[in-house]
Amino acid sequence: MGAAGSSPALADAGAAPSAPCAVLREHWSGFVDALTSTGHAGGPAAPAPAPRDFRQRAVWPAVPRLVAFGDLHGDLDKTRAALRAASLIDHQDRWVGGTTVAVQVGDILDRGSEELRILYLLERLAGEAERAGGRFHLMNGNHESMNVSYASRGAQQRYATAGAMSEFDAWLRRQRVGASLKAVCGLPAGGCAPEGAVAEGTAPAARARAAALCQGCPVARRFLEHRPHVLQVGSTVFAHGGLLEEHAALGLDALNEKASAWMRGETHSEGSSPGALPPLLSSSRAIVWSRHYSMPDASRCDCDELTRALARMPGAERVVVGHTIQPQSHGINAACAGAALRVDVGMSAGCGGAPAAALEILDDGRAGMFVLKDTPQGVTRERVPGTEPTVA
Repeated sequence: MGAAGSSPALADAGAAPSAPCAVLREHWSGFVDALTSTGHAGGPAAPAPAPRDFRQRAVWPAVPRLVAFGDLHGDLDKTRAALRAASLIDHQDRWVGGTTVAVQVGDILDRGSEELRILYLLERLAGEAERAGGRFHLMNGNHESMNVSYASRGAQQRYATAGAMSEFDAWLRRQRVGASLKAVCGLPAGGCAPEGAVAEGTAPAARARAAALCQGCPVARRFLEHRPHVLQVGSTVFAHGGLLEEHAALGLDALNEKASAWMRGETHSEGSSPGALPPLLSSSRAIVWSRHYSMPDASRCDCDELTRALARMPGAERVVVGHTIQPQSHGINAACAGAALRVDVGMSAGCGGAPAAALEILDDGRAGMFVLKDTPQGVTRERVPGTEPTVA
C-alpha cells in the first residue's frame, strides 16, 4: 500500500463528504480500523478497543485450571506451539480453552520478526477466552518497557531484528492508508497518523517502530499501556522478573498504575527526560528486571526475600517468573521449595529455539503443577520437578 496522497482517488480528501459518506459515516471509521487491523494481524483481528479504563485489577480468584507461558520474543510459530500444547487453540488459532485462565508473563517484543502478529493474535484470543468464560491475562516485561523508552527518546532499538523493522514499516504504510480513507469522509485519523510523535534524532530505519511504540503512540496505547506488570490469581503471583518485598508493600494495584501512567507519558522521574525509564522499571530490583528467583542455579535464589514478599500478600503461596532463560536440561522448573516457578525456556528462535512449553496449575496448586511441552512425538505432560500436590 502506498503512503497518504499517492492515489488520485484520495486527492479530494479535504473536500466535503460525498453522498455515500453521509450514509456510511457512522460505520466508516470502524470499517477502516478493521481493514488495517486485519492487515497487521495477517488474519482475523479483534475490533479496535474502546478507550481504556486504566484502573488495574491485579488480584483475581483461584480457578480450576491456570496456565502460564514465558517469553515469546517475536516467534509466532513457537507462540502457536505453546498455546496448542496447553490445549488453548485449535489449528485455526481459535480459542478452545473454555474456562481456563492463561497468563503470558511478558517479553513479546524483540529478538524475533513477528511481534505485531503475536500482539494481535493474543489480543483476539483474550476476547475469545473471556466470551467462553475463561480469561487470558497479557503482561508486560522488560522488553516492552525498554521499547517504549527507546521509541520515546529516539534511542537505538538494540534488540529489534531487521524483520521486525520491516513489519513495522508495513504497519506504518497501512496506518497512512487508513488515515487517507478516513479523510475521504471527513473523519479524523484517530490512531492512523502517528509520525508527529517521533523523537528528533530517531534513525530513519527506526521511525516506523518509534511511531508505533513511543509513549501514548498507537501500538503502545492499544497493546501495552493497560497491561499489568504484576498479577495474582488465587495463590499464584505473576511477575516478569520477580516480585520483591518493596513491590508487595507498594501494592499490586498501585504498582500497575504507576507503570501504566509512565507508558502513557503522564509521568517521568524528576530531573529525567520524557521517555527515560523510572526506577520502578529499570533497576536490578525492578519488577521486570529482578533475577532474585530465576537464576538457573537454584542455590543462588533469594528464597528469604520471596518468603517476605509473599507474606505481604494475602493468600499468596508462589510466584511465577520469566525473564531468565532456563537451560534446556531444566525447562520449566521450581526453586525455593516450589515457591518460585521459572517459565522462560528460551523457546523463541532468537533465544535458542527450545521446545515450546507451558506451566499448568490445577485447583490452585492443590492438584499439582505440570509442564506441558511440545515435542516431535507430541505433547508431553509431567509434574514440575520440585513440586508436590497438597492433596491426593
